Amino acid sequence: MVNDPKTKTNLAIVSAVSAVICGISLYYIIKPYEIKNYRTQLAALSGDIFEKSATKKFSGTISELKALSGPEPDKYLEETILPELKVQLLSQKSPYASIIDPAEYESRVQALSSDLQARHVSPEVVAETIIIKTRKAKKAPDYNTELTWSWSDKDKGYLQLVFKISAIDFIEAKTVITHPAYENQYLSRKHFFTVLAWVSGVVAAISLLILAGLTLAFKLRAGKAFSSVPALKEKVGEFANAGQFMAALNEINKHLAYLSDDSEVIALKNQLLVKTKGDPAKAEQAYNKLQFIKGKLESRGMDKINDKDLEDLRMISDSIEVENVGAIIGRIEGQLHTKIAGARITAARSRAKALLENGRPAEAARELEKVQQDPAMNEYAGLLLGMDDNARLALPSPDSLKSIHGTAEEIIRKSQTDLAEGKELVKRGEVTLAGELLTKAFGANRELTEAETLLGKIEKSRKAEKLVLTPEKIGKKVFIFKKDVITVFRKDFKEPDIEVNSKTVSRDAHLKIAVMENKVLAEDQNSSAGTKIGGELLKGGSRLEINDGDIVDFNGAYQMTAHICRGGAGRAAPTVLGGTVVSSELRHESAESKTIGAVVFEGEDDRNFIMLLNSAPVAFKSIGLVYEKAGDCSICLKDGAVLLMTADYTEILHPGAMLEYKGIRYKI
Repeated sequence: MVNDPKTKTNLAIVSAVSAVICGISLYYIIKPYEIKNYRTQLAALSGDIFEKSATKKFSGTISELKALSGPEPDKYLEETILPELKVQLLSQKSPYASIIDPAEYESRVQALSSDLQARHVSPEVVAETIIIKTRKAKKAPDYNTELTWSWSDKDKGYLQLVFKISAIDFIEAKTVITHPAYENQYLSRKHFFTVLAWVSGVVAAISLLILAGLTLAFKLRAGKAFSSVPALKEKVGEFANAGQFMAALNEINKHLAYLSDDSEVIALKNQLLVKTKGDPAKAEQAYNKLQFIKGKLESRGMDKINDKDLEDLRMISDSIEVENVGAIIGRIEGQLHTKIAGARITAARSRAKALLENGRPAEAARELEKVQQDPAMNEYAGLLLGMDDNARLALPSPDSLKSIHGTAEEIIRKSQTDLAEGKELVKRGEVTLAGELLTKAFGANRELTEAETLLGKIEKSRKAEKLVLTPEKIGKKVFIFKKDVITVFRKDFKEPDIEVNSKTVSRDAHLKIAVMENKVLAEDQNSSAGTKIGGELLKGGSRLEINDGDIVDFNGAYQMTAHICRGGAGRAAPTVLGGTVVSSELRHESAESKTIGAVVFEGEDDRNFIMLLNSAPVAFKSIGLVYEKAGDCSICLKDGAVLLMTADYTEILHPGAMLEYKGIRYKI
């Protein structure tokens, strides 16, 4: 701090600024300004009034002062001047009988009368007392008063007061006062500048004293530093030998603070910077690390040196000149390269095996290739050749990566083959076998998202008990039921498979349709109006067989035509009809009788209904998806999944899918 130029400059600036502030403050303190105190001036005004009233021999009463008029409203003046003038008037020896307001006088007389009457004084005595009081003071004022003001010098706050009393004759008194607000403002400002002058003066004086003291101290210390240069050289040498380069630099800088142009001290600093390569702090850190590594080598041996120690040794050689560091680095690097490369191989093998177990062979192959293509692996292989058999066997071989890499590639190839075969099976409608292959492919290779997508479609289709195909533009809505028993009624509390919203159709139970023993049977559910099937009325809980082409008529409210699709073998689920359980049996196809694959009901409105047991031929036409015996495609039920099978491909139907064929789109 003694020789800090910045400190001295700051002190000089503080001293100069404080002196300027002190001078400005003194100017405002001694600046001429006369305050005409309103209390003093009002006392003179009231004295002048009474003196003139005595000369004029005025006597009598005047009304109380209640207003102060002027060029502008001034509440401050009214609240200050009027009360003070009243005090001054009352303090004078008044020539008047009283200065009182007539209304107030009347109030006093009335109060006296009421008091006497309350004491039961006779009316005659009350009247006489009031007369006596009235003689002592006159009720009405004899003189008019007027108190006005105007600015005399507004910039200085001077204003003139004029007080006039008039009757037949008049008297007038004038005075100039300082506006009370201006007076208070001046006094406050004068007090502020007085305090500011004292404070700034004290700060300026203290700053000058400190500046003078620092200058004197610098000269004394500079002389002392010059005499101790030889001792400095010895001390700096001791610090440098002990690796305490920052302490040596601090000692040199202390002398340079007082001997900035001394050649010996400057040369000493340059020698230190050369030794530490321009960064004493970094050099000191490097020296300490070197001592630590040396101790580690002596106590634990070369095997305990790690890559962090090698990094530190390289930093040391870049920071300071130290003997034998290069030799130590060369010895350690060979061992570390071997350890690091071996660790990388071990880690890569473990990581690759974990990825293979988690179904990520492609990622495993990429990681193995990255390690195998690293140039350090060739160097590692060369180091292994130079080792004895025991040392070589203790380290992992780079060839072990090739074996795992081959396994990963084989898994990728096999999973892709399984995916391709699974897709081909889906195309042929073999859902069960396709699902097994796709599951196997995706389990081995999670990157085959196409297999996952196909499995998801199959599972969604299996879980759906009913599918509704809604045309995007034209065509009928198609309802596909994966069961051999459906219900038809008017919805109330229950949900029907086919809803007919008509009063002629019974609520919650009207008709049940089931496929049994290669027949389509309709059973009335004790409906109120019954159902006509092929022109025959079905009612009272009885049954009728529905034949191909029959019209199921719900009393004219709704009609649908039945189409029975036969052909294909399959195992139907157990059926419950009329309380009787019919076991599922293997149905054999023959020339005389074919197994029912599906029953299609073509509604008279915008709906078609399919009871899908095996398959139903359909066709895509301009009016949408329709039943057709010789259709170019079919809707099939395979292993619980609903498929649209064409000559070219197979589409899995599931909730959320979009079906498009021959320009017609359906949302499922």
